[in-house]
Amino acid sequence: IMLPINPLVVTSSWQCEKCKLKLDHARVSRITDILSKQIFNRILNEPMSAINHYLKEKLSTFLPASNQFTIEVKLQIILKMKQDPNFVMGLDDYLDIEKYCYDILNIIDRLLVGECFVKGLLYHEIVTTKLKLAELQGQSLQVEDVSILYLTYLLTVCL
Repeated sequence: IMLPINPLVVTSSWQCEKCKLKLDHARVSRITDILSKQIFNRILNEPMSAINHYLKEKLSTFLPASNQFTIEVKLQIILKMKQDPNFVMGLDDYLDIEKYCYDILNIIDRLLVGECFVKGLLYHEIVTTKLKLAELQGQSLQVEDVSILYLTYLLTVCL
């Protein structure tokens, strides 16, 4: 994992946590540009199921879970997987979406972003995903669980 040596300076050099290799800001910017083009070209041209597999099997091996590209891929999966007409979602897919929602909400909370539209979308996805998971597992959700999540969603969107 490479991190900026001085995270408050945009042009800071970056350093590997393990081997201590340093790269200047310009080189890191070029690498991230190339990486983003590769990742997003893949997103635009592949079905969501393939992108989810790519995220779990490939992307997670070289990017940390909090990386901007990882978060963007998770958001794309959350927002588009249910809309893919060529894909029937299964239990594991809904579990992935639920996990990705909580992953992103955790990062938003750690960044102290506050209430925002993205949080509202994520809460809405959690509610609909939990309902579908309960249906697939032959269970029923407690009204309190759904009510609390949905109320949180409404408060987030309305603020």
